[in-house]
Amino acid sequence: MSKDITNYETSLENAKKLFIYSYAIVTSGVLSRGKASQKYTLYHGRKFVKASDKDTSSVVRPNNDNLYSAAWTQLINSPYILEIPDITDRYILANILNTKTDVPFAVGSKNPDTTEKKYIFIYRDNEVPTGYEDYQIVRCEDSRNFFLIRLEAFNEADFKTANAIQDKIIFKAIYPEKLQDRGEAIVGLTTDFIESLTTKEFYQEFASAFIDTVIDEDYIKLAKAFGIEGENGSYDDAYDDILNAGREAAYKEITTYSSNIVASSNGWTYNVDNGNYGENYLYRARVAYFGYGANLAEDSIYPSYGGQILYSDKNYKIHFNKGTLPYAEFFWSITLYGEPSQYLTDNELDRYVINSHMLDDLYYNEDGSLDIYLMNTKPTDDTLIPNWLPSPLDEKTFSLTMRIYGPSKEQLNGEFEGPQVSEI
Repeated sequence: MSKDITNYETSLENAKKLFIYSYAIVTSGVLSRGKASQKYTLYHGRKFVKASDKDTSSVVRPNNDNLYSAAWTQLINSPYILEIPDITDRYILANILNTKTDVPFAVGSKNPDTTEKKYIFIYRDNEVPTGYEDYQIVRCEDSRNFFLIRLEAFNEADFKTANAIQDKIIFKAIYPEKLQDRGEAIVGLTTDFIESLTTKEFYQEFASAFIDTVIDEDYIKLAKAFGIEGENGSYDDAYDDILNAGREAAYKEITTYSSNIVASSNGWTYNVDNGNYGENYLYRARVAYFGYGANLAEDSIYPSYGGQILYSDKNYKIHFNKGTLPYAEFFWSITLYGEPSQYLTDNELDRYVINSHMLDDLYYNEDGSLDIYLMNTKPTDDTLIPNWLPSPLDEKTFSLTMRIYGPSKEQLNGEFEGPQVSEI
């Protein structure tokens, strides 16, 4: 039994709460591992992810809507600057996620007055370096933050133009020589890597973030009660039993939590408070587990279909009545993922998404309605191939996620009519 635990049920509950609180912070820590020259300088994704990238990807449920540019910050060692070029012909969103995965900074197409503006990110109350007085100051409570840009790309033929825009974006440390390496970068899914950690390794990762972020005082006390403190975060082995039991109980809650989901029609559901979690640490952990890097809901919502289990050996269609395509200020998409991998499914067309950029190329029914076909074999009618979203050959089931960039106030209030999904 664990060390000096007089009330097992209370200790188990506290161990579970501590793991839930720690999960998003540990995920940030794991993702930010690597050489400073790689993790802490701006990296551009130059093309869409394909199913063949599964073994090297650290992202679950990737999209084929935007090209990503990303970097981590070490604001304790150097301020960073951001310069956004004038972009008017496509969607762009620049986010900062802090260590706890809140989104304290988000600018882009939703507020076009920010284009061609310059920002400087400063750690807490540090001084602004000389020469940067004309930059808009953004003060961050965390040193380690994830900077992420989503830049709309229409298709593969558009990559060259989109890549040229990426090259005009500036996000860099003012003093790059002060940045430090942080261990070895991981390969593969972050969730798998975290699950492979021992509980002691997990809390060592948590404790290493104490210097980088503001930790809730109640959880500092909770960690100390289990002997977890200091940058090392090591604790007496006598606490292993209760911390392991708390971890197991926490995983069950993280993977099944759904109380923040807004129910919609026809089996589609979505969240309306991503990126601003407050003290709802369970919801924060769930988002970190299933989709690290979530936007603020006001920037995008992701309705997922859960009306029925979708089997790969069956054929289905998504039906939009005439005039009922999703509203999106910028654009929308539907992506298909294999289950349980939660990854893109290999197919002969390398097609993983149907989106609003494709509408002119799709086949419409005589009454003006639209059907998208979900099947693992090509439609026999060639006119329907543009409407085909291939389902897996190597996984038993699959899932659907819609992305709406620039949702309406009505959608944010839960007023969204999802399309019908039915077996054919």
